[in-house]
Amino acid sequence: MTQSSPIPWNIRILYWFGFALGATYLIYAVVSIILSFLDRTYGDIGGYALLLLYSLPFFIIAAGFKNRRRWGWYGYELIMALIIIYCLIKPDTYGIILAILSALALGTGLLPAVREHYFRG
Repeated sequence: MTQSSPIPWNIRILYWFGFALGATYLIYAVVSIILSFLDRTYGDIGGYALLLLYSLPFFIIAAGFKNRRRWGWYGYELIMALIIIYCLIKPDTYGIILAILSALALGTGLLPAVREHYFRG
């Protein structure tokens, strides 16, 4: 596994999707925590803090995926499958869109052209 070879476009799209998903949850959690302090509604801060912690694995796994680590590929595929399962359990408009995007990312990650960059030899 040589790190000097250029990163294919499909892997770039996948890791940017992972970073964007993590950033979305991070920004939502931080803004919600700030608004809870400003509105003096402290009851939901624990849930938003937990959401803030949930956003960190997205960044870690996307970084591993970008650096072509096997654990990054496994983590990426696992997290996309978990998102699909969660969105199917609790369906709403946002969940359906997220499930479709995650299914596309999961399918693209399983393509032989992508897997060969993580499992050579």
